[in-house]
Amino acid sequence: MPATHLRRVQLGQQAAFATPVAATSILRGVKDGSVTVNHNDMVVEELGRTVSDLVIVSQRHAEGELELQCTYEDVLYGLFGLFGPVAPSGGVRVFYGPITTFANPQIYTIEYGTTGAEYRVVGGILREWTLRYEANAGVTETWAFIGRTVQANALTGSLPTRIVTPVLSRHAFWYVDNIGTQHGTTQVPGTVIEAELTINTNRHLKMFEGAQPITWGEGRWEAQLSMTVEFNATAKAWVDALLTDRVARNIRAQFIETSNVRELIINFTGMIAEPVELFGDREGNMTAELTFKSLVAAPLNNWIVIGVINGVTTLP
Repeated sequence: MPATHLRRVQLGQQAAFATPVAATSILRGVKDGSVTVNHNDMVVEELGRTVSDLVIVSQRHAEGELELQCTYEDVLYGLFGLFGPVAPSGGVRVFYGPITTFANPQIYTIEYGTTGAEYRVVGGILREWTLRYEANAGVTETWAFIGRTVQANALTGSLPTRIVTPVLSRHAFWYVDNIGTQHGTTQVPGTVIEAELTINTNRHLKMFEGAQPITWGEGRWEAQLSMTVEFNATAKAWVDALLTDRVARNIRAQFIETSNVRELIINFTGMIAEPVELFGDREGNMTAELTFKSLVAAPLNNWIVIGVINGVTTLP
């Protein structure tokens, strides 16, 4: 009987939505995952009969979710799936949030399972990506994805277990600045307890004739950065400003394991767009929950820019 903890996730990079490829890498740091075979089969509720013998058979498609420890190397798979592949320039990959055009995401064949329980998702597309930070813990990613179909298929064998480096909260530096001030100007130590960046692309499968979806579509992107902060003088200044006016900020989360060797830099611009309750509690100390919705503003002139340094020339 297959053991659940021996499941693994392997990725292949597709060139076409409907054409699967063999996996070329094992995704590292996966903590949990699931794949759902979606359908809308039903028995017709027919007049004159208590139970009918007529059935409707619908298209099959895939949905799934992965939770993984974020690493400086394999974070590229999620970012490629969001924004599309980016080549390094000067040792840095830079990903820009789309504003007036759609991204061109990497499509994956996602192999999932273990010996005796082996499947693959064909046409795997990232729909939502979340990065979670918690003080004194690892930084995690969550992927929500959709796919054209699920197939029973053997996992590609003999793939190497690559060496990767986890992104940790102890690597973090947080900066918060007013709109118009460069990201990364004012550090706010001892303030951010937890944070969650969520990007929802609203990508969706498009149903036409046939047994599977033919293609997929884009939607309006939605992004927010929620933070649990210690209610110190810094956080109080943000809340006090909200009493009379909008509060929009340029926020940087910077993770450095080794300078110019392994770095993850997230520049986000957002405005507090949800009510703020006074107060939360963390082991007897006051906190506040702040949710910043994405906003295009200067000097970034974008809502998000992510930089990755990791020494990976070509993503396997």
